[in-house]
Amino acid sequence: MEGEAFLPHLVLVTKDSGDYKLTISTVLEPETGSITMGEVILSENLPKDPENLELTAPPLAMGAFPEVLICSLGNIIVVIVRAAGFMIAYELKENALEAVVQENVGHYVIDAVMRFSAIEGGAEIVMLLSENENHKDGRIVTRNFRTSA
Repeated sequence: MEGEAFLPHLVLVTKDSGDYKLTISTVLEPETGSITMGEVILSENLPKDPENLELTAPPLAMGAFPEVLICSLGNIIVVIVRAAGFMIAYELKENALEAVVQENVGHYVIDAVMRFSAIEGGAEIVMLLSENENHKDGRIVTRNFRTSA
């Protein structure tokens, strides 16, 4: 690889008094082989889920943790509050976050992953949802996000 090494950003969601906060920090390499968290470049409270659902978690091997899933691809960051079935997607633009979409999927989110969508173009999130009436069953849904760039 030519040029300077690239270090990714660290995206965290913390919960304080019931509110979720998204924080994006730099990652530094003070010496070869060790990394440390750098400065916070963005910090923003997540919007409240308008439907305020509290869905029952299905029996899962790891339990109901983590409470929040974070997926990213390129400059798209998706935050999912699993028990609320609430998802919000952001586009990271320089030093600002722009909400692309927010949606209540109406089901407990078991797991999620981001990938590039060759058919639609842009980022695509694939979520495994628990069926509300039968926790032993589920469904897979996808959502596509295109950036403005």
